[in-house]
Amino acid sequence: MISGLGLLVSVVPLYASRDVLHLTVPVVSWRIQEVTDFLSAQLLGTGLATAFRYWALNRYAFPAHSAALRPRHCLRIEA
Repeated sequence: MISGLGLLVSVVPLYASRDVLHLTVPVVSWRIQEVTDFLSAQLLGTGLATAFRYWALNRYAFPAHSAALRPRHCLRIEA
């Protein structure tokens, strides 16, 4: 479920660049379309999906593991 949602998150920037900002061939040149597709889908989309999966897996799939990695308070040991 989390990976499926991550896949949807990775598609959102490409949708935004093509359909919301209209960065397609009739409006812009072919080269500009390819560059914006690469930047939005590959870089931004993959980055957002990775961040979402990291957060969601730590929050819902492995909460005990993420709690074990939290720093503990320092204990004062007196001799």
